[in-house]
Amino acid sequence: MKILLLSVNSYTFFYSQLVVPFGLLSLGSYVQEDGHVIKGIEMNSPLEMIPNRYLKADQKLLDEIVQFNPDLVAMSTYASNIHNVLFWSDIIKKSLPQTHIAVGGNHASYMAKEILEKCPAIDFIVKFEGEIPFRQICNKIEKGDKNYRDVPNLVFRQNGEIIENPICDLIKDLDCLPLMNPGLFAEHTSSLFEHADMVTARGCPFNCTFCNCNHYWGKKYRTFSVERVIKELKNLKEKNPNLKTVRFRDESISIDKRRCLKLCQALVEHNINLKFHAHSRLDGLDEEVISHLAKAGFEQLFIGLESGSPSVLERLKKGINPEKVYAIVPLLRKYHISFRFSLMLATPDETTEEVMQTIELVNALKLSLEEFYFGFGITVYPGTSDCNRFLKKFPDYKWLERNKLGYGYSQAEDCKGNVVAVSFHGARNSVLRLKDLVNKNLKPRLLSDKEGNYFHRNFSLEAVNRMQKHKEQAEQNLKSLLGNIDNSGGKWGIYRKGIYYDKLLADICAEGNFKNFAGIFSPLPEGKDSELSELRQKLQSIKYLVLAVSEEEAYENLTQIYLRGNLQFKNELLVADRLIKENRALNSTISELIRAIRLEPIYYYKAVTADVLKKIGLYPTAIKLIETFRAMNN
Repeated sequence: MKILLLSVNSYTFFYSQLVVPFGLLSLGSYVQEDGHVIKGIEMNSPLEMIPNRYLKADQKLLDEIVQFNPDLVAMSTYASNIHNVLFWSDIIKKSLPQTHIAVGGNHASYMAKEILEKCPAIDFIVKFEGEIPFRQICNKIEKGDKNYRDVPNLVFRQNGEIIENPICDLIKDLDCLPLMNPGLFAEHTSSLFEHADMVTARGCPFNCTFCNCNHYWGKKYRTFSVERVIKELKNLKEKNPNLKTVRFRDESISIDKRRCLKLCQALVEHNINLKFHAHSRLDGLDEEVISHLAKAGFEQLFIGLESGSPSVLERLKKGINPEKVYAIVPLLRKYHISFRFSLMLATPDETTEEVMQTIELVNALKLSLEEFYFGFGITVYPGTSDCNRFLKKFPDYKWLERNKLGYGYSQAEDCKGNVVAVSFHGARNSVLRLKDLVNKNLKPRLLSDKEGNYFHRNFSLEAVNRMQKHKEQAEQNLKSLLGNIDNSGGKWGIYRKGIYYDKLLADICAEGNFKNFAGIFSPLPEGKDSELSELRQKLQSIKYLVLAVSEEEAYENLTQIYLRGNLQFKNELLVADRLIKENRALNSTISELIRAIRLEPIYYYKAVTADVLKKIGLYPTAIKLIETFRAMNN
């Protein structure tokens, strides 16, 4: 029997590293020993094809699926890919009507009936832990047995009726699962990838209101043995000789201190010689744990601190004392483990005083931008305590349909207007007011005089972190691109905000190797009329301008206002964030352009002119964008 494991993309890519999807990989590895022919396809690879595969039928990919002609297609769901899973289920079913389609994962587990009602192409929903029911489905399909009533965790149709089978017991001994076989996805991901994700434990004994882990995987903390984890790592290294880092996707590496210490010791004793990233709770950390993590090669921890206010943490049922962070941060720095705290603002009933407690904690700890992240409000996920409260107000809510909500709830949509999540902002202050509060209180320490918005800087930091992973290639690409502009014969300059993601541009230009480079043009705040007049004069000699500017920044200063209204540049600005966001239909064309220049997607923020693109052989693609840009401005 042929089984296709299809890792369906969302519209955006979450991580800077592409990794094999461990959920589908676990299912495929579990049933492979039964003799099935298994093929894995990662739709996030190559990255530039992601927009062409979101609610679009990429013909090349569809042809590959049809040629394989699977008996069963398995897909996993999460909030932001759910509509694409439904889309591809329908496309595959139309091309291969005899193929069975099974969907599982966190999102599908909580809306199984709604999914089957909305998408007739899907045959099965596998709820929660999937290995045991997935094997039984495979066996029944292979034998032609259509009686699925005895398959646990299964939701399916029978004679027009949707049947929900009972949930089976959780797997007690996770070591009974076979080693992962990353080769199942070898055709669509490099066999020499440098990063991998793995899970060494399932379940969580804690009760955070915004998380469904203790419901989805159960409250009992179940672990693979340390010996099994070592085998898994050795297997990964053997099959991927370029492997450098592994991210443990456990809910917290330090829930069981004794096991954590034993794991660290085993990593050292077996000379695994990799770098590790992990999630951890604050209350699981002390100097003994941190020192062992450092010795074992853990270089980064993501820690869910959530708030600096004890009362907020109590309402969130986080179960930690924020005062402990004052002892933990110095220890993490002492042992050279980088970290990032997840922090929430605008949580239910949060007051200004409670918000200030979180901001004051950030300042007191002297956290850099790399060491914390602010989120606003709470995303309501099915299976959480926050969801139970939500459903009391909206008992007939449909997760896949557009609804007008209230009481602080709103729907989040994807780029096509499909509902992907419910957001809850129940604080006593608007998000705008809270952002002003953050900017005012963080500015003296974190921000320069020219940039008064922490959130712009934080967004830019995310971009530069992605860029730094390919810094050498990015520098080479940019030097080549700027060289072509310089050789075109006209004076040119750079417009930059002086923040992270365009720093590389300025550094390259500062080397002084360009004969026609006329300088860097920085933003002017409103009210600087005399400086704007000076800018106009300088721009008279500029023929080309390379941009590094995001949409929000473009509307906030006179420099960019002038550039947008200046006929000299009006028809030559090419690839700008504003253009991308206002006309998403251009994304495939822009992806083609970026792919041809061989730049990372971060360089969507750059703009070059048409005649420069002629010189590097990209003019036909550029013309489409220029014509659209003219139409938008007219």
